[in-house]
Amino acid sequence: MASDRAGARQRVRAITAWAAAGAAALTGGVAFGATRSGHRATHASVPIVAPATEPPQQSGTDGETQVPDQGFTPPTTSQAPPAATSGGS
Repeated sequence: MASDRAGARQRVRAITAWAAAGAAALTGGVAFGATRSGHRATHASVPIVAPATEPPQQSGTDGETQVPDQGFTPPTTSQAPPAATSGGS
């Protein structure tokens, strides 16, 4: 039994050491990449053009933008009392 525990501890130490080494290498790589001045990731190689869309329709009185119907129907008002909740007194 004691040898099983010693072996398990050794395996845990080895896994922990590899994980720590990997985290240190990853952190160093990210820090090195952040210090480079190319900033290639921030500029698109080809300009991205947004597709042409129709402007949203305006309602007549309140000035709020009306979104076209997309199949959503709001829930109906329930006449039932509120459902019980947990944690109440």
